[in-house]
Amino acid sequence: MKHLTRTLAVVVLLSSDVATTRATHAQSATSPVAHTKPAHDSAITHARLVLSITEFQAAWQRAWRESESRRHKSPNGESQLRLRTPLIHCHPTERDSQFVRTFWYGADDVVREKTFQFAQITGKNSVFAACPTWLFADPYPAAQDERFGRDAALMDSLRVGMHGLRALLLSELDVAANNWPGDGWISGQRVRFWFDQNDVPSAMAAANACKAQKWWCAALRGYAHARINEIRPAETEFREMQRAMTLTERCAWDDVRDLLLPSERNAYTSLSCSARLSAVTKFWWLSDPLFRIPGNERQVEHNVRRVEIALHSALEQDERYTWTDRFGGDVLTSLVLRYGWPGYTAWGGDFVDDDHTAYLETRGSPRASPYTTFEYSIDRVHTLPPWSAVTTPFAAPESSWSLSPDDLLGHPYTEWWPVEHFRTRRRLVQLPEGQHALLRRENGIRVAATITLDHALLRSGSALDVMMLASPSPTRVDTL
Repeated sequence: MKHLTRTLAVVVLLSSDVATTRATHAQSATSPVAHTKPAHDSAITHARLVLSITEFQAAWQRAWRESESRRHKSPNGESQLRLRTPLIHCHPTERDSQFVRTFWYGADDVVREKTFQFAQITGKNSVFAACPTWLFADPYPAAQDERFGRDAALMDSLRVGMHGLRALLLSELDVAANNWPGDGWISGQRVRFWFDQNDVPSAMAAANACKAQKWWCAALRGYAHARINEIRPAETEFREMQRAMTLTERCAWDDVRDLLLPSERNAYTSLSCSARLSAVTKFWWLSDPLFRIPGNERQVEHNVRRVEIALHSALEQDERYTWTDRFGGDVLTSLVLRYGWPGYTAWGGDFVDDDHTAYLETRGSPRASPYTTFEYSIDRVHTLPPWSAVTTPFAAPESSWSLSPDDLLGHPYTEWWPVEHFRTRRRLVQLPEGQHALLRRENGIRVAATITLDHALLRSGSALDVMMLASPSPTRVDTL
């Protein structure tokens, strides 16, 4: 979705509008937006909106910095920040240094090496790197889960002001959408900011009003349904999106190399576009968390992450991060594809920013501040199979799937970190492998299975509803 015009000539041409933009944002949220008069050229409309969005995001970042500064001044805030600092200083050149030993304190060398292989994400065009974590898996003491709304990262006292500024921005976007109903970039930004505003009806209306490319409008509608946990309608829209795409577009969108082990990626990338799409169909079939429940929640989540990346990278800069590869945008893309949007991002302050910038610049990478942690909740699972299961699905053992290892109380181990994960709507637990048998009879085959239900979350004496299913292909699930 990077068809946005960003020519210097247009920005200079509109420099006189900046003062108008600032003055308008100073008005109340109910005041008319003075500078949204329909432009004769859509490029001018885009440039004006870029200025308005940039101003809003700069204001949001100031509020976020202030929120983080206040959190660090809390009784436990300074000590927590010291523990998080290694995650901010995520340096790809320090694989064997004290950083690794500090990052996974208490883990043996094998665990450190295996975990570091996945936990550190590096870029191809910069030294910028990200180390996502759930080491701080307890509920965030002074912040809510950002996946459910960007303003969760702000202190309560600062959210009202951002709500008013965003309302002004949305007024501009709504007017622009009326003037340019077929503009996919405007349609996408409307949906994004209405959800950030926590106005679900307006966000759904904006997605349904999209008149841009058919595949992009279907993607926005699928994204909107998924945001309110309507998985089946979201899946329907994403399938419509795929049908409307060209072969090249779909191959790029459905690319799953970031979700594979490094050792598996060559087998995937060596396939032709058509062969990859065929393999990916099986890949998502084998990744469905529960065949019993309609809709493939994991595949829907992947499409949601794709849309989220497209919405944020439509401009080079969002509230905190730069999305061009030169500044580490490829790292952010891989991060979101593997793990989704973080629940919390801690900022180390100006001193940590300056220190990290100096590290980047001495190694030829530009400033990419502010630098943050990327933190997730522990209640996530890894449902994707190894690539060997995709190539021979009916020969794959049960050990091919590893949701998450739990302790005797049913709590996941924080030392475990997969190549990807996501948060399911329902808590999933992995049962022991058990025993299975195929009993040949004159008119068919009987299937028998026995499994010990000894997980800590399955209380003794609880009523159980058990169903045996068989899925011989990606488009078929049979009840046995």
